[in-house]
Amino acid sequence: TFIFSQTNIWSFEGEVKVGKGSYSTVLPAGAESPQTTIYRTNNLKGPMSTNPRLTFGEIPHIWAENSNSKVLGITINGRHYGLFGPEGSTWTGIGTNILINNLGNNNYFSVALLPDNSQATLSKFTQYAYSHVIDTKAEFIYDKINSEVITTYTYTTEAKEGRER
Repeated sequence: TFIFSQTNIWSFEGEVKVGKGSYSTVLPAGAESPQTTIYRTNNLKGPMSTNPRLTFGEIPHIWAENSNSKVLGITINGRHYGLFGPEGSTWTGIGTNILINNLGNNNYFSVALLPDNSQATLSKFTQYAYSHVIDTKAEFIYDKINSEVITTYTYTTEAKEGRER
């Protein structure tokens, strides 16, 4: 299940395949969210039937971590991303244009567009990568005198790992 419908704002450069479907999107530089969940699987009772599979048009440059780590830092077309698998997960496909996160008995995964390819940035994003948005609300007030609409956005997160919310 995708949190956002396929648009030109929320996406990931590459292809994400889950189960029988496949989804493609593009995340532009400067996107508003510092951590964008590509999909969430809160409705699953057990492990995902298929591990997340990301297919790229070229082989991504991996600049942080390795196949035995839950997190990867990659660069594709000059854009830097963090790929965040659950604790205990590993990666296959390193050195190819297809990366697969082996989730084990978990059912979540995150991808984030990063502002740079530094280890410090990846570490900071890792701190929040497991706080998945589970609800969003937008409330507005119309100010007739000033002809303004004031909107307040709120969201609720669930910590898949750690305590960050």
